[in-house]
Amino acid sequence: MLLHFALMSGQEVAVEALPEDIVDDVLNRAQDALNVVLVSMISSSGALLNLTRSLEDEGVQDGDRLIVVVDKSDPPQAVAQQQLYLGSPEKGWTAGSLGR
Repeated sequence: MLLHFALMSGQEVAVEALPEDIVDDVLNRAQDALNVVLVSMISSSGALLNLTRSLEDEGVQDGDRLIVVVDKSDPPQAVAQQQLYLGSPEKGWTAGSLGR
């Protein structure tokens, strides 16, 4: 099956997996492909996936788009998430301009 992983920053990657693969193993493959530290995975329906169960047991289907949660201590991603929430520097919306 082909799964699509997305960060809140908009960065995406596709990862091949088998239905019997454990969620944590697939999360690690997505982490390597995205080059960030990931801590959890959220299904397309919004459910937090159990890292110790198989994709099949968690109801993940071929072609699903999954949201991955980045470790807050990973500085490059933290900056990207901050820009996402505070706006685009190109538009002049920065943390400094909002008094943060």
